[in-house]
Amino acid sequence: MDIVEIEREFIPKLRDANPEKRSDAAIILGEIRSQNAVVPLIECLKDPIEEVRKNVAKALGYIKVIEAISALLQSLTDTSPFVRGNAFLALSQFDDLQCKKEALRILENEDHPWVLHLIRRVKEGML
Repeated sequence: MDIVEIEREFIPKLRDANPEKRSDAAIILGEIRSQNAVVPLIECLKDPIEEVRKNVAKALGYIKVIEAISALLQSLTDTSPFVRGNAFLALSQFDDLQCKKEALRILENEDHPWVLHLIRRVKEGML
């Protein structure tokens, strides 16, 4: 299966009624670095299911396109610490110092241990 066939199969699954299928599609599209999936993935950052949003943020970090930065910054205020953490990790993949500073500013009052751990690791250059 080539990338075009994978995209043809999995981009529509981002809108599937089954959240597991949406979540799995996000992971697969991120792993193949699908540029064509960026807009639908960004839309999925508003999915009602935490697992979907978490995997979408991770996928956008793999794809690493500037069009995703604004949506990922907004995800830093998500109610789920796992979405916030994955959005932060995704943003840390960008070679954009201003983006990283903005992410740290948004998370300056973060209190979840896992997200704080990720922030420390990124600051130490370990992630």
